[in-house]
Amino acid sequence: VVNPFAPFTMMGLTHNGMCVAFRESESAQGTYCVDYGVVRYGTEVAVPFQYDWLYFADEADSLNLYVGRENDKYGVVRSDSVVCLPFVYDRLNGAELLAKEFIALQGDKQGYVTLAGKEVLPCRFDLVERPRKGMIYATLEGKRGVADLKGNTIVPFEYNYVGDFANNLAWVSQDKLYGLVTRQGKVCQPCCMKNVYRF
Repeated sequence: VVNPFAPFTMMGLTHNGMCVAFRESESAQGTYCVDYGVVRYGTEVAVPFQYDWLYFADEADSLNLYVGRENDKYGVVRSDSVVCLPFVYDRLNGAELLAKEFIALQGDKQGYVTLAGKEVLPCRFDLVERPRKGMIYATLEGKRGVADLKGNTIVPFEYNYVGDFANNLAWVSQDKLYGLVTRQGKVCQPCCMKNVYRF
């Protein structure tokens, strides 16, 4: 039963005239729950109260973007109720830091997604690291590789080790032997060296 005189409670700051709010209710069985939504100018419901958790993440033109959780799955919804990033992820690492991109988890697999709803890397990787110098280092089926921020593979996922790039080059290793690749993914030294000095 929702109190008609206080149907929801505002929380946080207002962006584009809208604010995250929550509504408390109690079922006939006596269970208590809290649902989150978004209200416009304190009265009009912009995003329905159907989320377990919701917070403002960014402004996009006249619309707001909210990261939320629904039925224990995470995603992103706009202030016009359009879902940008489907609520299918077990976790969005970085969401609590107001990030624009997230390492997404589905089961024991990881991927990389953006707040705007783009799946840069699908959740099929063993490990995805936070980007550095415009590149995403990841592990796929036990092999290391590198992708760019558009999801294009730069260094194929066939190495045991991929180092950081310096002077356009990175050390890579296969079967305990080292070689060199460029930022464009070109092999300029095959993996045939036993001992190397890392940059």
